[in-house]
Amino acid sequence: MKKIDIAYMAGIFDGEGCISIGKHQRRKNWNPTYSLKISVVMCNPYIPKLFQMAFGGRIDCYERVGYKLPHWNWHLDSKNTIPFLEAIMPYLRLKRDEARLALEFQKLKKVKHTFRGNSYKPEEIAVFEAEKILMSKLHDKTEVFNER
Repeated sequence: MKKIDIAYMAGIFDGEGCISIGKHQRRKNWNPTYSLKISVVMCNPYIPKLFQMAFGGRIDCYERVGYKLPHWNWHLDSKNTIPFLEAIMPYLRLKRDEARLALEFQKLKKVKHTFRGNSYKPEEIAVFEAEKILMSKLHDKTEVFNER
């Protein structure tokens, strides 16, 4: 893929994309699991299909009450996020800090799998929880811009 195409996609992602860290806990006394999600939602299917052709992932289409057009949601989960983030990182402006945090989170998470009896230590869970909180703070760009 050409650099200009990746820069174009990074620009779209800066404006319409989302990076989030989710927390899931199946049972009250089980360790939680954390996952990274990346998505782009548009009313036109062309852009999500472009992202899917370039980086894989899934596309879901859904109609929302009160909206005239359907929404097309392209998303990547966990392990597939690293190549995408590394490709667009040089071109990001608004979501650069979120992308750095997401890469750090995913690389740390890849070290250990939580299935088959393995579980995260309390200090690892604390790091994941802190990164989840920091990611939600980074979503509020007014707070970040006011600090400068």
